[in-house]
Amino acid sequence: MYTNKVLRLWSTNQTVINWSVAADWTIRDDYHLLFSFRTDEYFSDFIPEQDGFNPAIKQWDNYHFTIGTQRNFGWSEWIVGLRYNYAKRNDYPQPISFSDPSEDNFFRGETATGTIKSTGFQLMLSYTFTFGNTSKEN
Repeated sequence: MYTNKVLRLWSTNQTVINWSVAADWTIRDDYHLLFSFRTDEYFSDFIPEQDGFNPAIKQWDNYHFTIGTQRNFGWSEWIVGLRYNYAKRNDYPQPISFSDPSEDNFFRGETATGTIKSTGFQLMLSYTFTFGNTSKEN
């Protein structure tokens, strides 16, 4: 392997369409139930036979589910929610392997593909205070 193959940086991208859906149900005038779902698809192509380094940070699809509540108290508004995200890819390229490291492969081993998963939970809190609100609607 030559130095120019190690130092070469490449990136290819594909077109993706991300979509989302959200709903806001009014339970009472001062109380709402909120829901949303959205996708975050990866757009980078992986070409294993390409020489060099691909700088793509995210190479898997993410799915986000959110549920929450909105409550109004006079001039204040509270939003409390929970977001769950999930991602999985079955053919993720293994960056380094401990099988058969040698000088020919720069001691990175014989790499293959594997499954990668990601999950996460987020607690969302929001507080809004409206200055100068003189109406009694809130």
